[in-house]
Amino acid sequence: MTGPGLIEDYALLSDLRTAALIGKDGSLDWLCLPRFDAPACFARLLGGEGRWSIAPTEPVREVRRRYRDNSLVLETEFRTDSGVLRLIDFMPPHEVNQHDEPCVVRIVEGVSGEVGFQLDWVLRFDYGDSVPWVRRVSETEPVLDEYVLGIAGPNTVVLRGEELPTRVDGERAHRHTGTISAGQRMSWVLQWASDPDELPAPMDPEQELLECEGFWRDWSAKIVYDGPYPKAVRRSLATLKALIYAPTGGIVAAPTTSLPEAVPGKRNWDYRYCWLRDATLVLLALDDLGCTSEAEAWRRWLVRSVAGDPADLQIMYGVGGERHLIEWEADWLRGYRDTSPVRVGNAAYRQRQLDVYGEVMDALHLARERGLVESEDSWALQRGMLAHLERIWREPDRGLWEVRGPDRHFTHSQVMVWVAFDRAVRGAEEDGLPGPVEHWRELRDEVREEVLRRAWNPEIRALPSSTAEPRWTPRCCCCPRSVSSPATTSGCAAPSRPSSASSSTVCWSTATRPPTRRTRSTAWPGGRVRSWPARSGWSTRWSTAVGARRRSGCSPNSSRWPTTSVSTPRSSTPRAAASPATSRRRSATSRWSTRRRSSTADARGSRSPAATGTAPDASAAQSRWEEM
Repeated sequence: MTGPGLIEDYALLSDLRTAALIGKDGSLDWLCLPRFDAPACFARLLGGEGRWSIAPTEPVREVRRRYRDNSLVLETEFRTDSGVLRLIDFMPPHEVNQHDEPCVVRIVEGVSGEVGFQLDWVLRFDYGDSVPWVRRVSETEPVLDEYVLGIAGPNTVVLRGEELPTRVDGERAHRHTGTISAGQRMSWVLQWASDPDELPAPMDPEQELLECEGFWRDWSAKIVYDGPYPKAVRRSLATLKALIYAPTGGIVAAPTTSLPEAVPGKRNWDYRYCWLRDATLVLLALDDLGCTSEAEAWRRWLVRSVAGDPADLQIMYGVGGERHLIEWEADWLRGYRDTSPVRVGNAAYRQRQLDVYGEVMDALHLARERGLVESEDSWALQRGMLAHLERIWREPDRGLWEVRGPDRHFTHSQVMVWVAFDRAVRGAEEDGLPGPVEHWRELRDEVREEVLRRAWNPEIRALPSSTAEPRWTPRCCCCPRSVSSPATTSGCAAPSRPSSASSSTVCWSTATRPPTRRTRSTAWPGGRVRSWPARSGWSTRWSTAVGARRRSGCSPNSSRWPTTSVSTPRSSTPRAAASPATSRRRSATSRWSTRRRSSTADARGSRSPAATGTAPDASAAQSRWEEM
């Protein structure tokens, strides 16, 4: 058996509790049971022995794969000289019944001819470190039942099927070899159990398949979108949905750990946790397209997870709200394509990242803007966070890049501190929430002045990523969509990207920035739009790819279009129907923003720095703020 395939060749399955990855060769190489951040029982992806493969025994001429409609039911077709074999894989979603144990269903179907195939089942718990006791069990009471049982410590799995695999001599593996003819179907079901004395009952694979397709069909019906590339957008939303841990509403950043940023390399991190920053982007993408229940569930998860002393706010938590995500290395694993180390846990949970306060305040503000009623507990929690932020906002931090070196004064962090106090002011002004609004205004203004004084660089007409990088670098700060930069507030177009700048650095200008629907929510004084966020590598790469393909005349649907799941800019996504109260608020916001844009345009006239060719300085940006 060769090593794992290319990362981009793996397809995702999810039951809204955990996830599985299946390669183009039909091998299930990654599965953590019973939830996203649990130890893996199949870890071939990271150099372990555990896997569950089903593939033809003869040479394969062609492999075709697709998801059925907008579901997570995966179909893989293997074409051989003898015929065509279809492999159907899925995980029954468990969103309502939280007591259902996770399982994986695999169905082999003969499409044409007669094809020989082989099933290999190699079970290894604890990321491949624990070899289970595996035995075949036959029962007659209360019903006739035969299965393969694997046990090791607290881990128990049951494999049922029409033809069970048998032990391979001299190997700690199980195998079944057979043939499938056109019109025939064979199925296997792997189920996890929390107690070896109370095993899950047998299930009907065909019925589970129908119910799985029905679940995703009903969920997809909630999506409200009629923009470009509808299939890609709906597939992206289904992928985001698959990363939600249904019992709590927490959203994991990824279903995997230690996949390297580069091969070779050592930047291998465990992303099976809930970053507050990333989760806000996900829930806004879902909520913008009609999936409001996910946003409500996430807010409940957030309030539970961050409850307690505001000084203990973390940048990330476990899917159940766990705080201690101790990082350690699984030194018995080689890593993906021999790229070690393999890390479990993430030490970044101890980092101070001041931007998280702004992310949380902005997300909860937008939840109110979308009609979610603010709870007394939630607002009390936010006020406690603000009180703590007031004491620490001048201190350096690790920034959204989660650097593992010395703390710095990151511009992005300071801007998001401004966002935190601004959203508190707006919560009091727009929603009538109680609090020292005048004091919050003073803090907001103080943060603004501090950013301009310490960070604004008139030579490059930009806010560098930190005060330690006063000139242009590839990490120059790209203001998030919550704000606009002082360059735009002073009426100046953002500078062109220097030839030495990173291709993934995004610079916006007032002349080229697309219009947006939610203009009032920008809130960085004078900022008129929410720019597409450049807060994570995938978003900047995707944005850059979009621009490059449009400039080259290449359609995003071409073969060169990146296969990574993406979210669309908020400005192009229509929303689901809102409540009358929310609609009135948006209508008022729209009128307010129109008046504001008009008066701003008149004030700028033709004397803006962009028109005269002069570079703005901090005083120019300051005066523009005061004018706004």
